[in-house]
Amino acid sequence: MSNCNRLKYSMIFCISLILNTELFAQDTIINKPVFVPNTNDFQSEIQHYIDLMNNWAVGDSLPAFLHNACLDYEFNEKHRFMHDYPSVRKQIISRVTNNCILNYIIDNHLFDNSCKKRSGVRPDYKQSVFYFVKERIGQ
Repeated sequence: MSNCNRLKYSMIFCISLILNTELFAQDTIINKPVFVPNTNDFQSEIQHYIDLMNNWAVGDSLPAFLHNACLDYEFNEKHRFMHDYPSVRKQIISRVTNNCILNYIIDNHLFDNSCKKRSGVRPDYKQSVFYFVKERIGQ
């Protein structure tokens, strides 16, 4: 094969690769609205977490914030004006109306870990989401 042909085929390959990059791109969901809470308004942020839990259905992935055992500390640091603020996780769990997600957490014994990296400002910061759910549904 001559150098001219190699160059020709290389150019064709490169051009086709560039033109077809959309075929190799990761699929994205464009039409799904995404709520971004106003981080200056802590009640809006709490309500966003409550809505995530209330809109959950079996088969959906669980809201990511539930995996964060240190959410209370991080929330308190983010909104510096709130010293010794009650547990955000406890507030969220107490206002959830979707019993399906609460029972799912209990039945599967999920989120039974507490934040290990800090000493507690409040005793309820040391509790797990599992503990708050158990307390909420009275088990």
